[in-house]
Amino acid sequence: MMHQIVSRERADATAIYLNSAQVLTVLVVGHRGGSLALNAADQTLVHERLENTIQALRDGWRHRCPNGLVRILTGTDDGTDREAACIAAKLGLELHLLSPHREGPLNDEQQRAERKVWLNAPDDATDAVGICDEVALAFADIILVLWDEAKLDSRTSNTRRLAFKAASTMKPLIWLNPAGEVRVLDRSKLTSAVLELFGSPYPETSWLTHRFGEALTQDPLGRDEAIVKIRRGTDSVVQSVFDPCSTGPTEGSDSVVRRLTRYKARNRLRWHTPLLGSVHKAMMKVLNAGASADPKDNLERSGESAPPAEPPLLFSTLNSHLTFADEEANTAGNFHRGATWVLYGASALAVFAAVAGTVEFGGHYAAEVWPYVELIVLGAIVAITRTAQRQYWHERWIGYRYIAEQLRYVASCLPLLGIPRPFLTPCWTVEHGRLKLAKAEEWVLQRALATEGLPVVIPAREAGTPDLKCLRAVAFVEQQLVEQRTYHVKNHHKLHTVHNRLHIVSRTLFGFAVGAVTIHLLVGEIPVLLFCTAFFPALAAAVHGLMTKLEIARVSAQSEVIAQRIATLAETVKDGASGGGWWEWVRLRHLTTKAVEVLSDENNQWQQLIGHQETDLPA
Repeated sequence: MMHQIVSRERADATAIYLNSAQVLTVLVVGHRGGSLALNAADQTLVHERLENTIQALRDGWRHRCPNGLVRILTGTDDGTDREAACIAAKLGLELHLLSPHREGPLNDEQQRAERKVWLNAPDDATDAVGICDEVALAFADIILVLWDEAKLDSRTSNTRRLAFKAASTMKPLIWLNPAGEVRVLDRSKLTSAVLELFGSPYPETSWLTHRFGEALTQDPLGRDEAIVKIRRGTDSVVQSVFDPCSTGPTEGSDSVVRRLTRYKARNRLRWHTPLLGSVHKAMMKVLNAGASADPKDNLERSGESAPPAEPPLLFSTLNSHLTFADEEANTAGNFHRGATWVLYGASALAVFAAVAGTVEFGGHYAAEVWPYVELIVLGAIVAITRTAQRQYWHERWIGYRYIAEQLRYVASCLPLLGIPRPFLTPCWTVEHGRLKLAKAEEWVLQRALATEGLPVVIPAREAGTPDLKCLRAVAFVEQQLVEQRTYHVKNHHKLHTVHNRLHIVSRTLFGFAVGAVTIHLLVGEIPVLLFCTAFFPALAAAVHGLMTKLEIARVSAQSEVIAQRIATLAETVKDGASGGGWWEWVRLRHLTTKAVEVLSDENNQWQQLIGHQETDLPA
């Protein structure tokens, strides 16, 4: 049976833009059923502390966002999951449910969940819980885990495994033990070496527990006093979600702070020079004029019998982020590349003006004008460079392009609950014992996903009953791969042509300069020859600098390699596209995520390739 997903009107308008993203998602997990084996008094205390902690997080969030929305994300099992749903109902919090099981009965508190996702995994599917854990971590801002670390079977406990995974992502982690003690993970102790230990098979429990702070609720406390103490102890956790670059223990570098502030403010790039943004496109068109047609892409979709591709549903938050980031990346990219063409062209023009004034090119009266022309050109070079640096065109371009492409990729695999690496990679680091935000773009991506909440999911069906929606989702991924490969094939062809033609221009100019010098040595001083020997090498150097600055040759070669990788992966997805039971669903999820990760890696490689080519004065 297909899963149900229920969408209600939220208490307030869920933030669409990141600067107004006032949603806090708390993942609540713990032992299922009666696995904790607590007596009635201890169970009451634990449930009370669980409620106290959730209420403290809610109060801390609403103190910062008066109209903020707090969401509880949990499962559907007895025990911790069911209690979390009851607390959410009692406190008036939004509830999302994620379950690996087939759709089953829910109590009244669980029935009110805004979104319910069932994976329909069979009882013998050992990987179903792991998939749910991975997905839940990706959609959570804070993880609250009820965990008995002293249980004999703790080493194989799903709760223990999730706690280690949560710590490995360096997301805020709060631990509630059976004694009712609440502790917060001290993430400043999670060095790179510690994270490597966490990733080893069967890590020691003490490696994690010793990195939590002191218990916030050691003594018997009343409800209000417990909430106050927990809120005080978790205040830095909430603050790190609300403003990770705020002063205190979570400081980021100047670059990270600047980029994150820009992403949160969503200020559009403003500079009223549309002509500059079109220079790059115009020059690429000119340099490709008369070139042979683009090579045909023989990579086809699954065939005539394949179902039509169906784009997955993108909710408002992700869609708004994607649209805004894509527009800003296009604008900043066009400005940066257009400025590069203008700067190197202007540098050659400055040399031209200097030489023209020396040889009195255009006559005696014109010779008096050339110095002013040179001065104006040099002033324009400085002005454009300063504007580009002050408005961070290059930084905006690669940052927003990265965000836009990652959101585009995650849209492809969310219907099958695939989670690309950037949405789970740690965006924090520890330097000199202090926690610092290291990756502004990843923080934006992870917050956008957590703000959105669980997606519409295509679950597994009974074996032998192919699901048309599942096949359509795979067809959409396959179509995107074809489009991406077509883009890279054409991009390689276009840039390869531009590089070859610019290389020919550069060599020709140097050849003319050599010829002019030779004639000058044989014939004697001729003003025109002086002009050629000075200006042509400068123009050739400008062309070479332009090719280097835009990384034309390397980006072209990269596109060629990526096109080959995508072709192989598209064949794999096509061959594995069947829509049967659980195992087929897991395979499709894996292939879809793998395809997205290839595209994501390509985006990372592109960033590394051009990340250092910031706008600067031409040499």
